[in-house]
Amino acid sequence: LPKDIAGYAAQVRKDFGADEPLIAAAYPVAEAKAIRSTIMRLVGDMIFVSQARHAARMHSSHGNKTYLYHFTHGSKSGILAAMGAHHAAEVQF
Repeated sequence: LPKDIAGYAAQVRKDFGADEPLIAAAYPVAEAKAIRSTIMRLVGDMIFVSQARHAARMHSSHGNKTYLYHFTHGSKSGILAAMGAHHAAEVQF
């Protein structure tokens, strides 16, 4: 992981090229200690959110009723508490 804000900005430029301004605006980092959580959010959105939205758009494009939800309730204790609303956190509900 990048150690500072300049390193984070450089990595975003390297990884996203021309889309860097959009990514930097959507996933800003104001202090170095936020880099890890911001990258976790970015990667989670890339892996799970974008795929769910794509599937919903495809399903909806065929005239089907389609619903998405945004789950924000994370684990409160244990090793997963630091991850916030992580993959499968909603299963217990």
